[in-house]
Amino acid sequence: MAETGIELALGLLRTHPETAAAVLESLPAGSAAALLEEVEPRIAAPVIARMLPSPASRCLLRMNPEPAAAILHAMPPAGAAQLLRAWPAQRRDTMLTALPNRTSIVIRLLLGFPVTSVGAWMDPEPLLLPDDANAGAALNRLRAEARDLDRVVFVVDREQQLRGRVRTVGLLRADPAAPLHSLVETAAVTLQARGDLLGYRDDPGWTPGDPLPVIARDGRVIGVLSHSNLVRGLAAARPAGEGVLGDPALNLADGYWIGLASLVEGLIGILPAGSPAVGEPVQATETQS
Repeated sequence: MAETGIELALGLLRTHPETAAAVLESLPAGSAAALLEEVEPRIAAPVIARMLPSPASRCLLRMNPEPAAAILHAMPPAGAAQLLRAWPAQRRDTMLTALPNRTSIVIRLLLGFPVTSVGAWMDPEPLLLPDDANAGAALNRLRAEARDLDRVVFVVDREQQLRGRVRTVGLLRADPAAPLHSLVETAAVTLQARGDLLGYRDDPGWTPGDPLPVIARDGRVIGVLSHSNLVRGLAAARPAGEGVLGDPALNLADGYWIGLASLVEGLIGILPAGSPAVGEPVQATETQS
């Protein structure tokens, strides 16, 4: 039975990741891990991302560190953080050390938020546009990112304060010389990074396909949250009194953030433009103390 399942999963990995995920969930964790070690991380990552968190986490735990790290690196950071929350602390720390520095830091920052908070499920590296650019420069930034883009992109000033949002279709139609601020729409709804997901579940500001900006306590934009990630986060949380995925002790202590602050500050200079999110939990710790 297991061998038949493995053969089926191999044929589905590339073309039907959802179905392959369901097949892998039915296999022993060791068998699923052995299969995924034989395929490219860019193919394995979407399958792992579509598996239920518990079997996906067990599968990665059974893999050798190198292929497991490659898969986590290829996943969206919020999804990778969700799986690592359930790992024993020592194994989790070992895996984070094996990841590229930037990926490791982003995942650690997400793990620093309570699992029921907005910050734990946001995209911490959103594309942000500066309000002093023109439409042509903004479009060049979009093209340089070379990734799937949302229908709206958020605009900030040089202090990373939110100025509004622009629609990508509007940028495409605009005169390249038009100042970006002339195309900006008001972003009426913002989410607090440490706000509870449940409190935003029924917010009327959700529009299908459009993310909402995530704001730090000092007003900086430090991420965006899609409605699909909101749903995933709510599904991951347990009812009150039963805890959440992983151990609450995985919410990193303030002392950890103080020790990490100098490392984060050193890396900010080498991260691409549009990645201010890496510093937010350090700031949050400072405001808590």
